[in-house]
Amino acid sequence: MAPDVLPGIDAPLVPTLWAGSLYGMKTGKGLVELSEVDDAGTVLWRRQCTPEEARDHALRILEAAGAAELDEVIVRWLTAPPFNMDIESAARVLFDLRKIRDAERAG
Repeated sequence: MAPDVLPGIDAPLVPTLWAGSLYGMKTGKGLVELSEVDDAGTVLWRRQCTPEEARDHALRILEAAGAAELDEVIVRWLTAPPFNMDIESAARVLFDLRKIRDAERAG
């Protein structure tokens, strides 16, 4: 469980996503608690989910991270020689590529 305040921290923190395991007394099942702590150490939100739901969240985060890195590479490629696109044109190409990618995933 993430603390409401992080003791002994002098330097500001980057907002952090926390995950911890716990046991559901009512359900008799293991649960995962997700929370986000701001730079002052205050819990911004907290949610409990099943281990399966937590794995689904984690997978979506990993997929988004990979897509973000690929987006960056594509924009750098399109804005460099030989294409030399301006950032707005590169963004439009990236948007079109995302539509194709999303259609393939849904398909």
